[in-house]
Amino acid sequence: MSGYINQGDYQNWIKSRTLRESDLKLYDERASGWKLLPLVHFVVVIKRGEEEELANLIDSLEAQFYRKWRLTIIAAFPAPVVIKGEEVVWVAVRPDADFLEEVNREIRSVSADWVMLALPDVQFEPTYLFSCVSYINIRTDWCLIYTDEDCLAADGVRHNPKFKPDINIDLLRSLSYIGFCLVKRDAVLATEGYSYLSLAGSYDMALKVLDRFGEGAIGHIPDLLYHTPVGGPLSVPEEEQAALSAHLARNHLNATIGPGYAPGTYHIRYQHERTPLVSIIIPTKDRLDLIQPCIDSLLTTTAYPRYEVIVVDNRSTDPAVLDYYEKLKALYPEKIRLLPYRHPFNYSAVNNVAAKEAKGEYLLLLITTRRFSIRIGSIR
Repeated sequence: MSGYINQGDYQNWIKSRTLRESDLKLYDERASGWKLLPLVHFVVVIKRGEEEELANLIDSLEAQFYRKWRLTIIAAFPAPVVIKGEEVVWVAVRPDADFLEEVNREIRSVSADWVMLALPDVQFEPTYLFSCVSYINIRTDWCLIYTDEDCLAADGVRHNPKFKPDINIDLLRSLSYIGFCLVKRDAVLATEGYSYLSLAGSYDMALKVLDRFGEGAIGHIPDLLYHTPVGGPLSVPEEEQAALSAHLARNHLNATIGPGYAPGTYHIRYQHERTPLVSIIIPTKDRLDLIQPCIDSLLTTTAYPRYEVIVVDNRSTDPAVLDYYEKLKALYPEKIRLLPYRHPFNYSAVNNVAAKEAKGEYLLLLITTRRFSIRIGSIR
């Protein structure tokens, strides 16, 4: 996603992508061919003390190349200044109001085509909406759009870019990587609106859109199009886990959610109703120092109960290896099979031959340079 990126290299990369006067003409030419000109509506809930962040957000929206946008600000206090124009609306509510319900009520009432639940400390690149609408005109099947992002320090320096992958269900179940996203208003209504005001709301919405409309409805624009402050915006882990739990329930998946290996990630342990046989295929030739640790690690550390090991031997001649094979066959006659392959080595051909002999419902292709164990719940 981000990893380590040299800050100097990143600043040079940013400079290389700075818009020029000639770029603006190209944007105009591209927009002239659009058939869809959707209205995009942003909704933000703010608290006292966030007025400066909100002003920066509004500035970034007013700088958009694509002008068909609206912003609704929901707060428990009146607007600090007179708001002019039709783009921005301030909705003052009671301090004890249900702000989540206010957000969903606003989305139900507006006539927009696309909406976003944002936080006041996000800032958009001038091309954000232009890029989104460009894809909307191409990918009419998309219901949710997310983009790459980075952090914006108080001194205006950008860093820590997050280059995100396209939609990946298993990764999404492990990491809330979507961030802020545009969602078709109809899709929001079809999924019964937002459930959380924090960034977990976007995560939950992505999971609900995924469940309702499928992977093809979620689109990724591989471009850095918005900025968040250092250390934020923060999500709420408990809300993320609740969203993830609801997603698993909607898909009738019996699973538990635990902490992942990295901060901010989750580990899903699927509780399967059955344990299908897995055929582990290991091509090899000689090299006892490789094949023995590989197989021994499987036999001694694997918790999964139903597996077979098919060792595909490509004309080994080492006496130590051949002796090891005999010991395996004697000790594990039901677990390990030795399959001779007497042709010149070809990795694909070797595995194809073994696959025909395999009894398992699933195949696991291994190489002898690694040590492995299979744990219960690791096979879906």
